[in-house]
Amino acid sequence: MDQWVTALALHDNDAWLEAPIVGDVSSMIRPMIRTGMRTRYDAGERSHVTPVFEGADTIRHIVPQPSGDVVVLILDRSGNVTTAIDGTATAANISRARASMREQQSEVHRSF
Repeated sequence: MDQWVTALALHDNDAWLEAPIVGDVSSMIRPMIRTGMRTRYDAGERSHVTPVFEGADTIRHIVPQPSGDVVVLILDRSGNVTTAIDGTATAANISRARASMREQQSEVHRSF
């Protein structure tokens, strides 16, 4: 995921979220997992990281059988997935993500 954050030049004040899918684990160890994941990030980035413990099946339904470790989802303002990119931050994938992000920004500007 870090390569995507860097490649897309995402900043602390941008609207992005890193959500590693952990799956259903005991509620007693969830805080330890959250803390462990967030400690590797700068203070500003920590608010963008939240592990997914419940709802993994729903996410897997949205992005069936990913081939890579990372799936980038770009959403509209209503939370609908407009683009799903599976895999690493290759030039083609970055270009596709940026185009989708520009499209979403254009939609926001047109609605005002």
